[in-house]
Amino acid sequence: QASGDVVLLTPGLQFNYQISDRWKWSNTVRYNSVAGGSASTFRLPEVMALSQIAYRDELFQGQMIIQAGIDLFYQTAYEPLAYTPVTQQFYLQNGFESDAFLKGDVFLNLKVQSIIITAKMGHFNQPNNGGYFITPNYTGYERTLDLGVRWLFFD
Repeated sequence: QASGDVVLLTPGLQFNYQISDRWKWSNTVRYNSVAGGSASTFRLPEVMALSQIAYRDELFQGQMIIQAGIDLFYQTAYEPLAYTPVTQQFYLQNGFESDAFLKGDVFLNLKVQSIIITAKMGHFNQPNNGGYFITPNYTGYERTLDLGVRWLFFD
């Protein structure tokens, strides 16, 4: 529905570093640039970054695999699309700016033979004021604790 051209430029860098046999550090950074006659119809944060540092080890002679770590996600401030639940569609809005935010998750995964146990504290760094907005009037994920068990019934 745009009346002119749009040029999206989203170069990124990916950096993975094996700190030791058990520690790994993974990073992705993406820069977003929108240009052209209808550039205002595309709303993207200028910078988005994802980083993970994780520990992995095998215990009890390989009978248990443990993985633990932290995920960090960052994005810069921008004017997001608004959402109307009646029509279930996003639309352009002006005037509301989503602040830059940093979201952190801590996780622990265990695998014992055919059973996988997971625990994740999502958005552990959520501030007391409620966190961040993904679109006007709709907040992003708040602090949560996710627990899961998966039992594979085959060898």
